[in-house]
Amino acid sequence: MRNPTTGTGHSGASLTLIPSRKKRSVISGQLREHGCDGVKSKVMSDWRLTELPSDVREKFPYLQQSGFEHTSEPSRYYNCIAWAAGDSERWWWPDPRAYWPSGVQIEETIAAFAEAFSTLGYSICSSPDLEVGVEKIAIYKADDGTPTHAARQLPDGRWTSKLGPWIDIAHNLESICGPEYGSIAIFMKRPLT
Repeated sequence: MRNPTTGTGHSGASLTLIPSRKKRSVISGQLREHGCDGVKSKVMSDWRLTELPSDVREKFPYLQQSGFEHTSEPSRYYNCIAWAAGDSERWWWPDPRAYWPSGVQIEETIAAFAEAFSTLGYSICSSPDLEVGVEKIAIYKADDGTPTHAARQLPDGRWTSKLGPWIDIAHNLESICGPEYGSIAIFMKRPLT
């Protein structure tokens, strides 16, 4: 089972909430987004940044560089997979102690995660590009291919993620790639209703 404090896996009662911190915002001039390979890509400007605890900054080194928006407070009730699925009431993971869609293989594989999202109407697609009338998700993986994270595309083209038991954020797609969540494995999409 993966690390429960970062949202990869299920922790049961052992989750600890990071205490709420007074929001400190900074307006950036121009921030560069780094791709999964660390290469600079498009420029983002005027994003509100919120200071993250140092241990979180270490896990997500590109966030401070690329910019993100703090969108909600920490919660131990749901994880990144649930957040990508639009569920803020349950912790999703292929584990008997967590929620997992009925009939979907209970295993930590990209195929099982794709199958779980297909129960919500998603199908695999090849591009993260914004499409009118379509909602997309990205599933991330560790070097060994194990799923680690999922993010959902917002109507403005940014992505939203739940960082383990920490905050929800709006961010550039690749800005959470790195030591904690690895790289993007697949994209999926469904029609907006």
